[in-house]
Amino acid sequence: MLIRLLTLLIMFLVLTSCTPASSEEAAEATVESQFQLPQPATAQPADGFSDLPEAARRATRVGDPRPPAYWAVWNSCAPDNRAETAAANGGRAAGWYLVDDILADPGLMLGEHPLATCEAALTILEGSAGQGDQASQAIADLAAAPLAAEINLNVGAETCPIAEEAVIGGQLVLSELGFQGDLQSINSTSEVQAAIPRLLELLEGYNSGELCR
Repeated sequence: MLIRLLTLLIMFLVLTSCTPASSEEAAEATVESQFQLPQPATAQPADGFSDLPEAARRATRVGDPRPPAYWAVWNSCAPDNRAETAAANGGRAAGWYLVDDILADPGLMLGEHPLATCEAALTILEGSAGQGDQASQAIADLAAAPLAAEINLNVGAETCPIAEEAVIGGQLVLSELGFQGDLQSINSTSEVQAAIPRLLELLEGYNSGELCR
């Protein structure tokens, strides 16, 4: 059932994402911040996402997304956090975001599990560092990747149709698993394991700035 849901999701994307972004969307820009980078107008080489329609990857907003490891320090609760740096540069009002800012408004959820504290988010973001068996690690990575992607989207980093669909897909998987913030109660089936790799590839591609263009 889950595979069918995700397959329908990707098929829907391919069929509906071929409409070019409107001029208004294409003109949208983020405030200058730690996420804003120049966007060179150069031809893009082939990559692991070349099977996707060009329109699915067309960025509708500029700005550099960040991986889970980045957000694991840009918060107020990590031992080596960057809260003082963000505050010194004007904080959220000036485009220098912490995970705490997004937790406060608009809030963050994984599947149907709300993240209430910086510590809870940090546990998920650091979960992709690598521990446990292969199946558990895949789910840990899938929790960290959509969390980072949700933060990136909320701070105004670049986005494109396939990135947003991948976030929805990741949330669907976590919801189906009954994810509650840790891996202890997860019973990963072979069906779920088959669904994870492509979603994870898309989400990691987005968070590293390689998916949208």
